[in-house]
Amino acid sequence: MQECRKCKRSLSLDSEFFFKNKSMKSGFLKTCRECQGHSFFKREILPKGKLRCSSCEKILPATSEYFHKGKDVKEGFKSDCTKCRSTKSKNYRTEHQEELLKREKQNREENSEKYAQYSKTYYNKIKDTVEYKHKKKKWRDSYYERYSARIIEVRKEYYKVNRSKCLQIVKKYQQTYKGQLSLKRNNHIRREREKKSLLYFTEKDWVKCIEYFNHECCYCGDKLDKPTMDHFIPLSKGGEFSPKNILPACLSCNSSKHVNGLEEWYPKKSFYSAKREEKILKYLGYKDNKQQMAFF
Repeated sequence: MQECRKCKRSLSLDSEFFFKNKSMKSGFLKTCRECQGHSFFKREILPKGKLRCSSCEKILPATSEYFHKGKDVKEGFKSDCTKCRSTKSKNYRTEHQEELLKREKQNREENSEKYAQYSKTYYNKIKDTVEYKHKKKKWRDSYYERYSARIIEVRKEYYKVNRSKCLQIVKKYQQTYKGQLSLKRNNHIRREREKKSLLYFTEKDWVKCIEYFNHECCYCGDKLDKPTMDHFIPLSKGGEFSPKNILPACLSCNSSKHVNGLEEWYPKKSFYSAKREEKILKYLGYKDNKQQMAFF
């Protein structure tokens, strides 16, 4: 209890009746709130686990979903709710945009090594994720769309200056395993352009196809040193240049099959295998002699 030196009333020594003051021994002023022209502060009794936002005055649950955590507050949360704090911070950023940008630029210049290390560690974390790869592809596609004309000009100029160097790189690549696959794929693409068929069978699809059949001919099972692309449904019968119509075959099987279907050609051969036939149909997505719909 403390006696007010003006009205001489004895009141409980807390913030309800007296203003706080660190310079006083008691920690409060000696004159009460009413004598200073204010009303007594009545602390609101809220339900357990609830807090009132000091800005919008809404009563919300005292959780991290509605209030940001704060060590300097008794309840462990800030006085403003998350929505009010976000609007205040947005307004502050718009009002002091130039000042904040200057401060950030200065901070980055002073701590360049620290920021570089942080960016490296963050990149190593996300570089193998599917989301980052998808975003990276989007950025590349959008960049190429915006500057496609300029990119083509630069490539042409570079080729004119370094023609011999470019040809050497291409020759070296064509001697590799992937280079040979891409050559065959390009030959098929040229044929497909003449036939005006769908073109969405990539080099990666061709590599996956060969790996699925363990670098063996899908029909006879021989090891493939130089695999050829066999159209399961021939081009002359409406087959497409797609992952669901291309199979790896040896030159002998590919030429023997010609434009025949699997049912009329494969069972007659001496190397016929029911397991290999099941594997082929499974890869192409056939069930009950019907191909399932594939979305690309």
